[in-house]
Amino acid sequence: MQTNFSYVLGVDCSSESFTATLRLDPKTHAEGDQSTQSFGTRDFSNSIDGVDALLEALKRLPVALDSVLFAVENTGVYSATICHRLTEQGCRVSLIAPQHIKQATSPGAKTDAIDAARVCEYAWRYSDRLKLWQPRQELSEQLSTLLITRDQLVKTKTSHRNTLTALKRRPVRTKAAEKIHASLVRSVEKQIKGVEREIQRLIDSDEDLSRGVRLLLSVPGIGLMAAATLAAMSDCFTTELRYRPLAAHLGIVPHPHMSGTSVRGPARSRGYGPLRLRLLLRLAAWSQKKNNPEISRYYERKKAEGKASTLIFNNIANKILRRAIGTLKSGQSFSPEYLGERIAAA
Repeated sequence: MQTNFSYVLGVDCSSESFTATLRLDPKTHAEGDQSTQSFGTRDFSNSIDGVDALLEALKRLPVALDSVLFAVENTGVYSATICHRLTEQGCRVSLIAPQHIKQATSPGAKTDAIDAARVCEYAWRYSDRLKLWQPRQELSEQLSTLLITRDQLVKTKTSHRNTLTALKRRPVRTKAAEKIHASLVRSVEKQIKGVEREIQRLIDSDEDLSRGVRLLLSVPGIGLMAAATLAAMSDCFTTELRYRPLAAHLGIVPHPHMSGTSVRGPARSRGYGPLRLRLLLRLAAWSQKKNNPEISRYYERKKAEGKASTLIFNNIANKILRRAIGTLKSGQSFSPEYLGERIAAA
């Protein structure tokens, strides 16, 4: 992003309120400008009225809104209201991941005011890395909400199922408790199927979204949930998905661990990133190893070379993701015959 702004307003959001602090560009600090001192650090309610009160406070300084970059720490749903309202009012907003701020600023005391100041510091230091935030289309928001709801239901089902299994292993059985958990498992399973039907209905309601999902489903290992997740991540395929950055974002790219002559650790993935798609790709890798002869041969070949199973499955997950992104880019369904011809020609 070009640094064509004079102020950064750093925002730290919580559930009920947000804290904002205003800073001038340290390289072009104007002598006698009292705007930042007058504004200081203020708290506002985390609501549309609170955002409007913030804008009114800036106008009274006076500070032109087009000279301000609103740097907001990404706190999920807590930062959604301020981002949407500021964008509606024509303001420039940059949503910053909290781990980036943590890695780039000095540790120490933690308060809302200090956190807001750290957001400002990060925005000025790394202004060339920032991107302007834009609201996603309504279809993407609905799809993301349904996927999150399904995740929560799956966790609930797993919890009740594990509890039921534990109850059945007790030396003294309690049939009433077992019956309750068994009933809850069946109820949640029914709700999960309902959410999946709604996801499918949502996909079918849009021609472009439906076309993209069909392309993804042609790739061995990609199921409806993985395809829907990729659709949500790309704002219903309106933004480009690139394999290498996405794989790194998901945490499935092994990074070397070497230094000098003494440190010679194995390459490992960082192990964090969007959890849902990473887990779905791992499950797909297991399934493909079992059911896809090509992937099964690849697994056995790498195993004979002495590679660890975890590394091989990680490689298979990368292979599935690469094929999915390639299929989207080509606009044509995945073809095993085409893949075989390329391998034979290589």
